[in-house]
Amino acid sequence: MSEITNSDRAARAHEALKRYDTVYGDDDPDAGPLYRLSDLLADLMHLARLEGVDFDGTLNTAVKNFREEVEDDPDFHRKDWDPRRRGGPR
Repeated sequence: MSEITNSDRAARAHEALKRYDTVYGDDDPDAGPLYRLSDLLADLMHLARLEGVDFDGTLNTAVKNFREEVEDDPDFHRKDWDPRRRGGPR
């Protein structure tokens, strides 16, 4: 099995955000992905609170993981990413 790439990770997140939009109901189709992402994060914070999960600690771990993954793939940039194609830069 091949190793997961940052493109794969971005595609997974893109798919999750699309599904969130479907469930949530995109009330502002002109809003960009930053708006929807911040809304999803806020909802995840509510869930974490109800579940007794330390969201800030989890977010710190996620940031650490992200930095390590970016460090492992310094040549991957937004211009290289196509959400329709997984498995690496186009």
